[in-house]
Amino acid sequence: MRQVHKSYIYLAYASLMVQGLADNIRGPLFPELLQQFNLDNKTGSLFFSVASGMIIVGGYLGGYLLDKIGRVRALQVSTFILFLSLLGIWISPQFFMVLVSVFFFGLSFGIMGVAQNVMVIEASPVRDVQKWQSGLQSMYGLASLTAPLLVSLMHAFGYQWKISFLVASVLTGILLLVTFFGKEKKHEITVDHIEAQRSKVLEIFYFGFILASYVAVEIMVSSRLAQFTREVARWDYSATGTLNSLFFVGLFVGRLIFVFWRPPVSLKTQMMVCLFATILVLSFGILVHPAGLAMAGLAMAPFYPLCMTMAGRLFPKDLNRVAGQGIALTGVTVVAMQTIVGYCADKFGLGLSLFVGPAFAGLSLMMILAYQPLFQRNISGIE
Repeated sequence: MRQVHKSYIYLAYASLMVQGLADNIRGPLFPELLQQFNLDNKTGSLFFSVASGMIIVGGYLGGYLLDKIGRVRALQVSTFILFLSLLGIWISPQFFMVLVSVFFFGLSFGIMGVAQNVMVIEASPVRDVQKWQSGLQSMYGLASLTAPLLVSLMHAFGYQWKISFLVASVLTGILLLVTFFGKEKKHEITVDHIEAQRSKVLEIFYFGFILASYVAVEIMVSSRLAQFTREVARWDYSATGTLNSLFFVGLFVGRLIFVFWRPPVSLKTQMMVCLFATILVLSFGILVHPAGLAMAGLAMAPFYPLCMTMAGRLFPKDLNRVAGQGIALTGVTVVAMQTIVGYCADKFGLGLSLFVGPAFAGLSLMMILAYQPLFQRNISGIE
């Protein structure tokens, strides 16, 4: 039985904690960015879409770097780029300079995302991949919970809104130093009960799009929840921060539960239940009460680690390619989501524009239903 490679686990967990913090301070600070630089929703959405566009490049580059320089060194490169980009956002006096910084911000995210997921899957015994993946993604949930609290704390102390990016850059610098203590593991290919043939390009692309469609939903809620509660629901800054925190509490708790609990149903069933519940609570949040947006965190929480666990089962020989493809396509779907939401917010109002989230969740759900007949692979029995 394959032993846990602790160095990979520690580095992946620590890096996703820092990455999640850097990622999720952007949403609560988005209204301040619009105000300081006098931007409309469509122009301001470039703050997210430029970074997401570079995730496409980073995803493909990440798979290449992992093969060429190793997992730990690829993580070091991405951490260094993230450190510089956060400093750049902090010192930028103009919106153009902010966009230059988020250009590299997105590149680092793509590389780092591939490294983290591959390291955890390779470091875990096959039977425990879901547990360690859920633990990894719970770090993102914890960081996401911490991010709005950091923003609120800086606001309470009277600091300028960009100071949160300086704090994130300092933490990233500490992570960079820690990575030099990581030990590289000789790459091994573990063949599970799913056939280990070389996977087809189309199937990898399709599977990556399932993951990417889900990520677009999560990013939409985390980046637009604060704006929705302040502009549409007319909540004050404190109430908005509380609702943001509750969303991320749901992400953290939902993923943490799956570290200790293995549902007695297939991965496919678990993924479909997550998506269906997400569509319901998001629609409730948009139409009835913003609390539904916070509830979406708990509903969607298990999907990402479940999807990566499924990837490890289906593509044991092509893990780098699958992770890279999924991260790259995430850039495409998030750019599309932010562009559509920004356009619809200006044309029809922010409330209606958020139905893009349930639409992407529905797309991911339909692709899962169509997977088995399209590729003639029995995914219903994978646990």
